[in-house]
Amino acid sequence: MFGFVRAGSPSLALGLLAGLYVFWLTATPGPGLEPDSMSYVGAAESLVRHGTLRVPWTYWPEADSTSPLSDFPPAFSVAIAVPLAAGAPRVQAARWVMVLGLAVAIGVFAALAADAAGAAAAALLTGLVLATPAVVGVNTIVMSEPLFLAVLALTLRQMVAVPERAWRYGMLAGIGALVRYAGVALIAAAGLWAFAQPGDRRARLRRAAAAGLPGIALQALWVVRTDLEGGDTPHTSFDFYGGLWRTVRGGLGVVCGWLVPTVPAGAARDGVALVIAVLLLALCRSAVRSRDAAASGSRRLLAALGLVAVCYVGVVVYARLMVGGDIEFDARILTPVFVLVAAGVAVAVGASGPSWTRAGRLVTGAIVAGWLALALRADAAAIGAQREEGYGYEAPDWQASDFARWLRSEEGGKRYQLFTNDPAAAYFLTGRPARLLPDGLDAQTVRAFADVIRARHGAVLGFESYFDPVAPPESLAARLGLREAIRFDYGVAWTPADSTERRP
Repeated sequence: MFGFVRAGSPSLALGLLAGLYVFWLTATPGPGLEPDSMSYVGAAESLVRHGTLRVPWTYWPEADSTSPLSDFPPAFSVAIAVPLAAGAPRVQAARWVMVLGLAVAIGVFAALAADAAGAAAAALLTGLVLATPAVVGVNTIVMSEPLFLAVLALTLRQMVAVPERAWRYGMLAGIGALVRYAGVALIAAAGLWAFAQPGDRRARLRRAAAAGLPGIALQALWVVRTDLEGGDTPHTSFDFYGGLWRTVRGGLGVVCGWLVPTVPAGAARDGVALVIAVLLLALCRSAVRSRDAAASGSRRLLAALGLVAVCYVGVVVYARLMVGGDIEFDARILTPVFVLVAAGVAVAVGASGPSWTRAGRLVTGAIVAGWLALALRADAAAIGAQREEGYGYEAPDWQASDFARWLRSEEGGKRYQLFTNDPAAAYFLTGRPARLLPDGLDAQTVRAFADVIRARHGAVLGFESYFDPVAPPESLAARLGLREAIRFDYGVAWTPADSTERRP
């Protein structure tokens, strides 16, 4: 029903190429791990072992050392659980989902471009997307973006191919919102797209409802589940956060860095980025305004790409204003926009290129070649650094340290329940859950924490990295009379003073 790539087609080959690319990007010592990765992988592990989506951390007074998944939606963790249940190690299970995710995303986007503007457009789209530094970034770390891009592409495919079957792309949009909360933009885009199709007002409203209700129902079920399990219920806590212009300025800097990769920030780079942005707008406008009957497919696809991009930006801006003042318009959050724009550029070039003068084709080719050269240079530097140093908690200087061995040993860390300022570090070093330290040093809190440490035979782990703002671990250890058991470059472990474990 949701067929998207014909066997033997160039799009299938491009999708396989993208999958192999991610497989290579995430080779040893990757994929990288960061705090978000703990929630995705830990919830998948919980689902396989216990049938529930719980993350391996909680607050220090809690009896259970895990808590319900709520900061992130469930679909990426559910996807990771499939290879995990088949026997893949936890991080490798996530890696396979990422490989498949980008393979599907590129295969579907390439098929859309090929149908609308020819095989050359599909090839150009693949090159532009795979060379985008932000795409490389989200495919070298355990993140939900590759899977989200796959669902995004599948949703667009149904919007363009069967606009009258609103429930199809509505259901896919709902799944997209279960991969990333920003994916609610897909629900909005699906509803607007369904309403915009020909028909009387009643038919349009019926289609819009068919497109929007599946996603709304799935989100409602997730909210109810999270509330029943005692998690922080998503979409129900709002406030107004100022300082939007500062965030927008940062986002514009990220966009300029995408348009002109590797060039240092400054007036020259921003000026070139502005010129390129104007040219891109003119290119897409030319493709949309074309009266050529053969261009109707490209116009429809460009309209769908633009609608999804606008809805996504709108949701991100709303989230920054009403959900979290610490949300930044960084390369990760803007990755879907970069992919949508790259797809639009490729389709516009494929649709309009044959009618250009020779000079126009040469100028466009030079701009594309120059951008690819700069982007690949940035990619090579980032990949080289990750190959040499690793990224985050999977790096050898974490995993192969004496500290890690102590934490995993029966004579050392295994004897204790863990209390820390960075539960993600504890989880990826030990595979065990940890509790977050108190956020204050007042006498009452310290006394209560001391009682919990004694009752649970706890150890305090302090890392340079902080998961959430908490009291300094060294201050808590001093107040509790704990002794330093072992130290490494990024952290320290303190244990009760009467502990007798053997030091490595």
